This record gives sequence, C-alpha cells and structure tokens, in this order.
Amino acid sequence: MEVKSTSELISADAVLPSDITLPAIPATLPMQWKRILLTGTTGHLGVHCLDQLLESGRNLIVYCLICGSSEDEAKEKLQKAYARAKLTLPESSNLQIVLGDISKDKLDLSSETYSNLSGEIDAILHCAALVDHLSKYSDGTDSDMRTHNVKGMLNMLKFASDHKTKYLLYTSTMGCGSVDSSGHSIEEYPDKNETFDSEIQLGYLMTKIVGEKLAAEATERGLPITTLRLPFILGNSETGHMGSGYNHLWSMILASIQIRLIPRGPFNGIAIVAVDSAAKVTIDFFLSGKAEFGVYNLTASSSVSEQVISDVLERDYGINCEVVPLKEWRDVIFEENGPAWNLVSPVKSFYEEEQFNRSIQFLARGQENIQTSGFSPKMSKNFPELCHYLEPAELILERHLWAHFNVREGN
Repeated sequence: MEVKSTSELISADAVLPSDITLPAIPATLPMQWKRILLTGTTGHLGVHCLDQLLESGRNLIVYCLICGSSEDEAKEKLQKAYARAKLTLPESSNLQIVLGDISKDKLDLSSETYSNLSGEIDAILHCAALVDHLSKYSDGTDSDMRTHNVKGMLNMLKFASDHKTKYLLYTSTMGCGSVDSSGHSIEEYPDKNETFDSEIQLGYLMTKIVGEKLAAEATERGLPITTLRLPFILGNSETGHMGSGYNHLWSMILASIQIRLIPRGPFNGIAIVAVDSAAKVTIDFFLSGKAEFGVYNLTASSSVSEQVISDVLERDYGINCEVVPLKEWRDVIFEENGPAWNLVSPVKSFYEEEQFNRSIQFLARGQENIQTSGFSPKMSKNFPELCHYLEPAELILERHLWAHFNVREGN
C-alpha cells in the first residue's frame, strides 16, 4: 500500500464526505435552545466555557462529552479540571456527563444513545483538541493529531447533520488565517487549494486548517457553522493563574527571564488572551444568536512584543533582559542544563533554525510581518460589547508575571 506524504494526506482529509448533508429538520432558533453539547470540557478553555454556560442564566442543559470507563471516572476528570482552574464544580442537574470519544465513530456511543442524543441536542460548542506544537500531523496511530482533531471534527459535523440540524461553533486558532498585504489575518476560511510543506512540524495547526476547510464545505451544504479563531490563551485575567499543563508561550517567557535574554522575532505581534476572558467571549458569542456563519478572529487592541516583555520586567521587577537574535538566544538556552533548558526542552526542535524558518514563513504566508493586534472588524461591528473583555497584552502579561514572582515565592 502506497504511503501518502503529509501534504497528500492533508489534501485528502480536507474533502468533506458526501453523507454529511443538511437534514430535513431545521435548526432550533438560538433563543429556544435547551440542550447544548460541549466537547473538550476538561481542557484549559473548555472547563471555563462549561462554567460560563452553567452561569449564563439560560437554564441550559449542558451535555459534556468526556472519555472514561465509567461516569465516576469522567466526573473525577471534570473535578480535577475545575481544581486546576481554581473553579468550584457546581452540583447542578443541568450538567450531564456523556461517556464518549469524539475520535470514534458515533462518538463511541451505542446506536440508541447516539440517536437519542442527536435528536435532542440543539447546538454544539466544539472546543476539544489535542494541542501540541511539535507533533506531526499524523504518525499513523489512532492517538495522533489527525485522529483527535480531524476525525473529531468530522464526527462533530456528522453529529450536527444527523436527525436534525444543529448549530456548531468551532473554536480554532489565529494561525489558520490567510494574511493580507498588511500582515493581518483575513476573516475567511483557508484557500481550498492551499498546499503545505510536508516537513513543517506544525501538526496541530495543520489539523485546525483541515478542520476549517471541512467547516467551510459543510457551510456550503447548508449547515449552520461559525468558526471562532482564538489567539494564544494564557491563565486567569485577574490572578494570572495558569491552571493548565505545558504552555509553549509562557514557558518561553520564563526561560527568557532565566537567562536574561529575549529572542528577537518569536514574540513579535503575538496576540494573547486570558482564559476566562476567552471563555466569556466564546459563550456570549455562542448564545447571542447574532453570529454570521463563517469566520471571526478574536484579537485584542494590542499584542505582545519583545520590547513590551523587556519593559515590564525592567519597570516592575528590575530585571534587565537584552533583546538578541534568535540564534544567540537558542544557543544559550540549549547549551545549559539549568532551569531555562527545563522550560523549553519539550519544544527544542521547533527552534532549530531550518524548522523555525519554515514555520514562520508558513504563518506569514509570504508577508514580511504578521500583525495580530487590533480588534477584528467583524467582531467590532457585530459584537462591540464583547471587545471590552479583551484586555491589552501588557496588562495580561503584568498579572501573569505578578503571579509568577509573588504566588510562586509565597509573597
């Protein structure tokens, strides 16, 4: 059997199966929604979205699709996710746990359970994703990026089109967007004919681009789908508490502090958002009933830069960091075996010169610079009330650094 290249595999995966079509039963109007399916509930964003849904005042029944061998195990996973986020899991009859797996056919549910659920759910919030900036698109196993993120999206689209039409909000990432001549991400789905360098280690991003292409084709077939692209998500907006596992961007910042060097390039123009703010915007956006089908970019008024990081560290903590070329930063980090190395060792290969240059060239789509600051035109026009949740990057950074230097040291 001929083995397909990554590029060929991606092209084949981006074609929507013919059995995903618009059902005869129309979608329920947003103000009449009663039952929501939430995926990715135990993830960094998903657990905050669940909290916001239960606090929305809409009396919605939220069905949480969680992997587990039993309901007790699934509930324990959810409790741990709430604890990591420093949230309190409510005892609510509106919270329903569904044992299932987005990467499996029929969500790994029995035919009867799948049929009943697909007939009851009014709308889907699809937050589930395997996030790893270094994994390949596919390694041929049933636990790879492709299986979790692409097969998972296909299964959500199939579920959205089974028995009755269901609105689907797909959470994606800012890296999926094509870039205009000024370097700003365009609020349109990716070009159907866009090809990829098989050597790029951006498996996560590739899976999200394929997910968006599938969403675009499903929308053309009449399914009500909106894609909300999110920037880098950090911790809590007030406390700076991260509450998640490994965070690539935050680990880079902490490693840079350790060696008193900030790399020129990787931090420039990166949009960030606090996780609770991202969840508030996502849920208000989801429940509003005003979102047009298509793509929205969630961007704030300002973005991170190496100069902002340097200025905040010097002003607030008396830490002087020199901004240096990426190669110099990389050489210092990778030659030492101390705390800085421990922080970035999981993503070492991303910063090898050839790999890094390929990744940046792809993200920029041929433009000299990527600009992620400035409110999204569509978001500003259709959801001006949500823009106030998006705080300036410098303020988010200040709070996270305060938590790092004070909470960690017990002050």
